[in-house]
Amino acid sequence: MIRATIANPITISGIGIHSGANCEVTLTPSTIGTGICFRVPDTCGNISEIPATVAYSLAQSRASLLVKETAKILTPEHLLAALFGVGVSDAIITLSSPEVPILDGSATPFVNELLQAGIVQSGQPWFTATVPVPIICNENDASVLALPDPGLRFSMIIEYDNFIGTQSITWDYDTRSFVTDIAPARTYAFKAEIDQLLAAGLGKGGTLDNAVVIGDSEYLSKLRFDDELVRHKLLDLIGDLSLVGTHLQGHFVGIRSGHALNRQLALRLAALPGQHP
Repeated sequence: MIRATIANPITISGIGIHSGANCEVTLTPSTIGTGICFRVPDTCGNISEIPATVAYSLAQSRASLLVKETAKILTPEHLLAALFGVGVSDAIITLSSPEVPILDGSATPFVNELLQAGIVQSGQPWFTATVPVPIICNENDASVLALPDPGLRFSMIIEYDNFIGTQSITWDYDTRSFVTDIAPARTYAFKAEIDQLLAAGLGKGGTLDNAVVIGDSEYLSKLRFDDELVRHKLLDLIGDLSLVGTHLQGHFVGIRSGHALNRQLALRLAALPGQHP
């Protein structure tokens, strides 16, 4: 894999799914080798730089969270997955607020803007984190694994004791199929838990236009794929593991895993000896 940045700046606006507030994100080209770096106002209004690495992540179940001192970034996972999926290793991301806009609940709006802006490859290889032996992270009935593999493969399994049942998917890294098969999958929530989310100060910007809402016996949203839920969980896994800060080589498998457990695996991968130049 060759490191790459974007050819032209991008600005995207929308609401934050948890805050419900208007958010703006601007991506600009960056020097090759510097990685993905966020610039966000802290609680005092000063601009803070937060590298998109797992060293700045905190465990959270409903979204990824990056924190540095008094600055934070909520829900960066769809944008990070889009960058990783199309092969962008280096960019500066400036936010107007601490939350990345949800847009339509998938990575597709980010992907479309990235492809329209253009991607400039360098002659510099993207350092690859290779899985030497199996790594397993468990939490209750959920697991996430990293297995040795000569390529880059992601798998996800979800299971619910209702009409959804069990869904599974395996995807081999490929930009073209990422754009068509993974990026369009939207975030989802159960109608029965929406009141709980709101009581916790979350989900204020959620609508039927930016999330798949699930009722007691049917979907309340029209699906883009029959297995859209598991595809979105795979998208989240890609975004969360992109925080390792390198390209990846291995087979990464989530079994009912979420952001907090994915973070545990990203920490293990980032700590592998000799993985960083």
